[in-house]
Amino acid sequence: MRSLIIFVLLFTFQCFSESQSTVFTFEELVDSAYKYSGIVQNSTIELDKSYNKTKEIRSSLFPTVSLFGNAGRYFRSYDHYYNDSWLSFVERYKSDGNFGQGFGSTGDLYLSHLLDQSVQNRSFAPKNRYMEFGISINQPILLQGRGVSDIKLSKVESSLLVCHWQEVRMHVKTDIAKLYFAYLRTQNYASLDKKIILSTEEKHRIATASYNNGESLAIDTLSTFLDLAQAQDNLAETERNHRDAEQALKRATGISSEAPFAIDTELSPLTYDIPYEDALQKLTETNKQITTLRGEQDLASLLVERSRKSFLPRMSIGADISRLSDFNEYSAIDLQPERTVHLDFSYDLTTAGKRWFNLLQAKQHEEIVKNSLNDMIRDRTNELKKQWSEWETTKQRLARLEQAIEAAENYTKLSSIQFTNGTLARSKQNEISLKTYELKKSYIDLVCKHNCLVIDIRLLTADYIYN
Repeated sequence: MRSLIIFVLLFTFQCFSESQSTVFTFEELVDSAYKYSGIVQNSTIELDKSYNKTKEIRSSLFPTVSLFGNAGRYFRSYDHYYNDSWLSFVERYKSDGNFGQGFGSTGDLYLSHLLDQSVQNRSFAPKNRYMEFGISINQPILLQGRGVSDIKLSKVESSLLVCHWQEVRMHVKTDIAKLYFAYLRTQNYASLDKKIILSTEEKHRIATASYNNGESLAIDTLSTFLDLAQAQDNLAETERNHRDAEQALKRATGISSEAPFAIDTELSPLTYDIPYEDALQKLTETNKQITTLRGEQDLASLLVERSRKSFLPRMSIGADISRLSDFNEYSAIDLQPERTVHLDFSYDLTTAGKRWFNLLQAKQHEEIVKNSLNDMIRDRTNELKKQWSEWETTKQRLARLEQAIEAAENYTKLSSIQFTNGTLARSKQNEISLKTYELKKSYIDLVCKHNCLVIDIRLLTADYIYN
């Protein structure tokens, strides 16, 4: 019996623990989305990559130290003393013996053969093999300004990637915020739908009792029954939408679809107090898309400058410290020290117009970016005007709805007093309650719309905190 009681208590505690949902705050959801989003991770990697690229460009301005070695063989080498254009001593002796008198002695021929072998074995015979190894140091002096230009380009590209990183994080936070409000909207809807069902059930109960007492017609009972069925169907639809909103929020934040989940927050209008002129100024100064195009304009100017510098010469200085040996099968490998200091200079006299066409393209690209920037400023300004006007209208509607809800709640209290005094029918009181609930639903929808407009405006002005 004791074991059974312990088992029941443990089972109950486990079921209770599993039924508890983890309550998330908005900040926790955003942090989870940052960690889960591949776009955010890639933007961070791209930012680090650009920093490494700048370091690589700086490194190219320092001297390059190389260890080198090579070996080879000449298949034909020139011999000043013995080559194909010269006859050997033996051949000359035979030739002279054919055309002269008294040169046909065998001893003379043997002596000539010895002379030929001595020439072939001499130390100054041509070398047909070589070997060299050493260290080379090279320092660029003039690279047509590419070193400085590349560093400037890399810095501007890094600033653009920082801008992109901030924009990506703001967009992710915006998406999470809208899903967050959609979740709260369906959650509040479900709460109101349950209250509507209770009120409709009470109305149907009263109508049924009146019909049983012969005080009303059957059509009144059927009407309240249909109202109850509609209220129950609305609740089922709201709960389905609530589950969908929860799953969408989980997918965006990387939370398991089976994990317990809850948000314990009241849905209320976001506060945003800023004059339109200040918002417009922030838009033109800090909007991420506009800032990106300004950065691309700087890049285009740097590319024009770089194209102009392509008309300059190139120059570098270097030194080689090595050991070199020429040898063949008749000589030993004798590595001798070799020291070389060199100054390299080159200038392209003509490139068939290649440099000039490259400069023209850079200038045309600069003009394209300038036009795109002007178009972007106009488009984003018009978008801000449109959203600001819609937001102002929504604020006015919210103020009117708040007053209407306050009046409806006071009306509900008065109807309860009248019902208690017997001067108001129960069905009439329920109708007043239903109207109050419908007003609250409209208010919930309007709050969500208001908050989304505020977020979009803050996104346009780069004011939606992304950290």
